[in-house]
Amino acid sequence: MTILVTGAQGYVGRYVVAALVERGAAVVGTGRSAQQDTHFTHHFELGGRALPAPLPAPLAESARSPTYRYIPCDLANAPATAELVRSLAPTRIIHLAGALRDEGTTALTSSNIAGTANLARAAAALPEPPFFVYGSSGSVFGRQSELPVREEAVPVPLGSYAESKRAAEEALVEIAASTNMPVLIARIFNLLGPGLQPRHLAGYLAHLIAEAELPGASDRIKTGDLSTTRDLVDVRDCADFLIDCTPTRPLAFANIASGVETAMDQMVANFLGRAERPLTLASAPARSREGADRIVADVPSMRALGLPRIALDRSVADMLAYARDRRHDES
Repeated sequence: MTILVTGAQGYVGRYVVAALVERGAAVVGTGRSAQQDTHFTHHFELGGRALPAPLPAPLAESARSPTYRYIPCDLANAPATAELVRSLAPTRIIHLAGALRDEGTTALTSSNIAGTANLARAAAALPEPPFFVYGSSGSVFGRQSELPVREEAVPVPLGSYAESKRAAEEALVEIAASTNMPVLIARIFNLLGPGLQPRHLAGYLAHLIAEAELPGASDRIKTGDLSTTRDLVDVRDCADFLIDCTPTRPLAFANIASGVETAMDQMVANFLGRAERPLTLASAPARSREGADRIVADVPSMRALGLPRIALDRSVADMLAYARDRRHDES
């Protein structure tokens, strides 16, 4: 019984693979990048240098496990994708591969839409189709008039990234309707956790604070607009949900979130309150992003599995510990 994880070397994918390996599962990871067993595919800044972000020890150990193997594959290549799926005949696919928010329209269309459709069609064509779990994004909801956002709420995506994720969802809806492959579309909200990319505010804060704690470093932390609220969930809880969820009907939707609305200024205060010396905030409008002013999700699917288990305080502490470890490693 093989579980296929796409985007296995991405941020969420690394944690999903590690959790599966810890449970003794046979896992095959795939993605566009070459196999990398020691670092994430993203970087962080230290002293003006862009340095590869090392994997936390448990993730590095899982990447070397005998129950895990990695096969590079570009899901936009339909024949290669079909051959990969046919050869593995997985019992579950956790689909996390895709272009990121900052990538262009061509990459978003190729990876997020075409790649998802290619993978789902190949999986549905198997004699025994797998349970297909798609890691979508909470950004597909856009600005909702009713909060918390229900799992069955109608998406109103804002921006090309959210639109591409919604288009991928629509492709899956069509495939699920015409086949007997069970599909769960899991919309992942704002993540926290060790190693989070600095392109996200929490990841940016963790590494900037760790650097600001060094002797002679500036005590100014630059942030953008902090008047918004977000629903924050730890990546380890996200991974547990993607692994433990089960099909309840041919097509289902789930919100991967905490169900708690957190003001961004409160999250920043939580980080700064754990700094090893006093730090001050300064405005950096360039870090501001478009999106809903407020967001919080209804999370019945998470609650049904006893999730989330990791509170904000622990996520922040673990993120700072990771950033400080990286600082010492590279000093």
